[in-house]
Amino acid sequence: MTIRKRLILSNLLMILLPAVMALAASVVIGDIFENRMDGLEEIFEEGHLDIGDFEDLKTSLLALAGGIAVIFIGAVILISVILTGIISRSIIRPLEELREGARRIGNGDLDAEIAYRRNNEIGEVCRDFNEMRIRLKQSVEERIRYDQYRREMISGISHDLRTPLTSIRGYVEGLRDGIADTDEKRERYYAAIQRRTSDLESLVETLSLFSRLENSSFHYNLQRTGLGTYISSLIDDYMSGAERDRINILYKAQSPEPVAMIDPREMKRLFVNLFENSLRYSQKDLVTVSVDVRSDGQSALITVSDDGPGVPEDELERIFDSFYRGDKARSNAGEGSGLGLSIVKSIAEGHGGSVRAFNRDGLSIEIELPAVR
Repeated sequence: MTIRKRLILSNLLMILLPAVMALAASVVIGDIFENRMDGLEEIFEEGHLDIGDFEDLKTSLLALAGGIAVIFIGAVILISVILTGIISRSIIRPLEELREGARRIGNGDLDAEIAYRRNNEIGEVCRDFNEMRIRLKQSVEERIRYDQYRREMISGISHDLRTPLTSIRGYVEGLRDGIADTDEKRERYYAAIQRRTSDLESLVETLSLFSRLENSSFHYNLQRTGLGTYISSLIDDYMSGAERDRINILYKAQSPEPVAMIDPREMKRLFVNLFENSLRYSQKDLVTVSVDVRSDGQSALITVSDDGPGVPEDELERIFDSFYRGDKARSNAGEGSGLGLSIVKSIAEGHGGSVRAFNRDGLSIEIELPAVR
């Protein structure tokens, strides 16, 4: 019952109960008065009328009326106290719970749930309070995750920048101090400096790309695309490039081919990052990567799998984190920026899709994109 209905009911009871008691009192007084009048009538008929009888009648009626009045007033006060107590408990107790919950939240306890569950106005306030608490807790947890993410990113950037810079510094000092004292050594030092500078340039470009993709204002040029034809052409183009003798890409597509809205340029970047990731962390001379494209009617599913060592199960959920270094191979800046799979995730989510990783005789990455008819 709502608080408003309770207040209305209590007010009605405060009016009706005394009225009922007054009616009952009038009936009792009427009966007593009628009995006394009958007795007085008998005395009058017998001719024994005495002024004392009238005084007795008057006194008894006044006493009766006074007693009934006292009972009536006491009953009204008792009813008011009882009803006021009931209403007060239904209002004050939940308010005290709300105050205690607000105090605990103010002290940092975001698990301070209000247990009041009645279906009334205050119950609605308590439910809103609990929902606010949950949203606040989620906000705090998200901020903590973001702070951790930012610290890891800064640490990763610092690490990946420091490694080639330290190397360049060493070679420059070697040239300046005359350690490279032959033309052959100097040429080797110059080539090493050039390689490390290229590593730095590649890292800066990757960071710039990642920053753009993470920006909510980044615009994807989406086009209706048949994924089978698109991925087949992309693989042919990738395999025609230099230094592809270490990778063999097997392609399998469903017929009819799934269709999705994609940005061809950014989606190409996604696949190149996946292929390069398989190459980078494989321990084989020839890496086999399989690409499977299919549809479940609602989504287009693209699975890119390699025959590499895979990833420990407890690290699968984190390999898409920026600069995550679950294994030692990822700590070498020369072997990659540590942002490849983060960029894959950003591009997939930017297309309204999702990405997940699992082990199946190697590492498999599944991208799910909304399918169109």
